[in-house]
Amino acid sequence: MLKIAHRYIELAREARVTSNLRVANIHLDKAYGIAPQLPAIALVRAELTKAFDKNRSIAKVRQSGNMRQKRIQKLLESAQNNIFADRLSRPDNNNALKNLREIMKIDPNNFKAKEELEKVAERYVQLANSALKNGELNNVRMFLSKARLINPRLDSIYSVQMALEMSL
Repeated sequence: MLKIAHRYIELAREARVTSNLRVANIHLDKAYGIAPQLPAIALVRAELTKAFDKNRSIAKVRQSGNMRQKRIQKLLESAQNNIFADRLSRPDNNNALKNLREIMKIDPNNFKAKEELEKVAERYVQLANSALKNGELNNVRMFLSKARLINPRLDSIYSVQMALEMSL
């Protein structure tokens, strides 16, 4: 019977090595049922417990990453809706800039959020251009200022700025 118990312990170790922890645990339970006094059972049980804990930690990290991606996706969709509705920086609790900045806090290299920030800056330039055509000079300055805060190197800012200066 000890030979059978040792074989189950051997099978449990093989299953653990191949990361088949459930099967390893079954083999170990069978060995324990035959010869509970074997010290190798406790040793392999400790190895299995360590492997289970490691797998659990990895699963938590994966789950956390999935939750993070879902949060980013939700914020991105909200930002896009806010851009479409011209809620660029107002109201304070629901606007595109707030959504995009939150994404950048979570993932500073998020390409899509950077792309959407460019759209917000461009939209402010469009609004400045429209305000210029309507003679709303204070609004032109305000919109250009907002665009500069997002992307000070945006070329279209300078063309509207030049047009503003020429209209004075």
